[in-house]
Amino acid sequence: MGVARTAGAVLNLLNALWAAYISFLTVSTPTSCPSNGCPTSLFTYLPAVLLSVAAILVVDSVICFVGLRIGFTVGVVLSAAIVVLVGAQWGTFGNLSSSLSIVLSALAIVFGLVSMRSGRGISEESHPLNLPVFG
Repeated sequence: MGVARTAGAVLNLLNALWAAYISFLTVSTPTSCPSNGCPTSLFTYLPAVLLSVAAILVVDSVICFVGLRIGFTVGVVLSAAIVVLVGAQWGTFGNLSSSLSIVLSALAIVFGLVSMRSGRGISEESHPLNLPVFG
């Protein structure tokens, strides 16, 4: 496995662990609700969705460490989902945590895109159009 693929797998794992950490803190922090109950909206479920995406990304990062290219493709999609989920609830996690999550996700996306490319190519020596030169 090359340097870019190893870096992509490590960044996927760090991205997943960080997203799980900030979403777990948000989900586990008790909120004070009025006496008539907490209002529910789409944004109340987003930390739990982020935790689920992070759990899937942990499994995906293990697949990336094995070296399967499909793992990097899935990692790019999941990292983009983390960007969208963190961006949708920016104030929930705090500016520093959200910024770090966006930066980790962006790096994971870049290294994932680099790692998706095929590392196998035909060498110049074994290329079928490389004809011997007689001189």
